[in-house]
Amino acid sequence: MAVRRIIIGDREIEIPQFSLRGVLLPIALILFIWFIFGGPFYTVGPEQNGVIQTFGKFTSITTSGFHVKLPWPVQTVNLVNVEKVRRLELGFRTLKGAGTSNSQYREIPREATMITGDENIVSVEVVVQYKIRDAAEFLFRVENPERIVFQIGRAHV
Repeated sequence: MAVRRIIIGDREIEIPQFSLRGVLLPIALILFIWFIFGGPFYTVGPEQNGVIQTFGKFTSITTSGFHVKLPWPVQTVNLVNVEKVRRLELGFRTLKGAGTSNSQYREIPREATMITGDENIVSVEVVVQYKIRDAAEFLFRVENPERIVFQIGRAHV
C-alpha cells in the first residue's frame, strides 16, 4: 500500500493512499460471484408457483416467468408444482407397471379394511387424486399434507 508523507511543523506524518482499483476489484468480484451462484434471479416454470419468504416469513406468490429477488439471507423462493395431479393409494401399493396388463400390486389389508355406516366390514382399494390449489397453504399451514389426504380419503370412502 502506498503511503503519502506530509510534514507538519517538525513532524512527518504518513497517510495511507487508497487506490480505487484496490477497493473496487474485491467488491466487483464479490458481486460477480453473487450474481452467478446465488443471485437475485430465479425462474418459475409454467406448472409452478414460486413462494417467496422474506426473513423466513411468507411474503408473496409468483407465477411463471423470470423474476428478481433479494439475496439469500433476505429472501428465499420455494417452487411448488401446482399443476401436477398427485396420487395416493389406499389399501394397496403399485409395485411396478401401473396401468399396464402386467402391473403388480401389493395389498395392504390394514388400510383396506373399513366399517360402513350400517356396521359391515368391507375391503376397499381406492386411488385419491388431488392437486395443490394454494402453494403457500400447502407449504406453511399443513404439517404433513400427504398424511392428511390419506386420513381424509379413509374417512370419506
